[in-house]
Amino acid sequence: MIKGKKINLRLVREDDLDSMYQQLSDLSNRGQYYPMMLIPEAQFKKTFYENGFWNDEFSRMLIVDHHDHMLGQIFYFKAAIYVDALELGYLLFNEKHYCKGYTTEALQLFVHYLFANKTMNRLQLRISPEHIASIKVAQKAGFQFDGTRKQIMFLRGQHIDLDEYALTRQDYENQKSNIA
Repeated sequence: MIKGKKINLRLVREDDLDSMYQQLSDLSNRGQYYPMMLIPEAQFKKTFYENGFWNDEFSRMLIVDHHDHMLGQIFYFKAAIYVDALELGYLLFNEKHYCKGYTTEALQLFVHYLFANKTMNRLQLRISPEHIASIKVAQKAGFQFDGTRKQIMFLRGQHIDLDEYALTRQDYENQKSNIA
């Protein structure tokens, strides 16, 4: 478990699966910017039983409060075979948890964990240019705008642009030394 001030990050447990699947399958939890793809329950559980949602290509942790109530998820996946980068994503399961700093803290904790324990040189986020709250989360965690990927995602019936925000290991180290 990765402990924070407001939230904790922890691996998914078997007894989380039904509740987590219900949260992830409820498209109303996605907001207007999160991808709308659904995963069949059998595939979701099969992946958990194969690797606990944790491997070098894709890993997922739950965002929980200090009473271990499930608030959301944060994850990474390999950006592309030929790059030394991981792409990150996050989702709070209920809008009553928005604007409380949970996602910002989760991202900061996850970034710290990844740079301390993985060899990749870059972390990146792809965010809709209209998703101001998520852009602020990225910026608070030290990510910098790195460009726009034109019409890269199909969402709600149209191809949309996504802005890429990145944090390199060197930028992360520089930020840590400036804080200390």
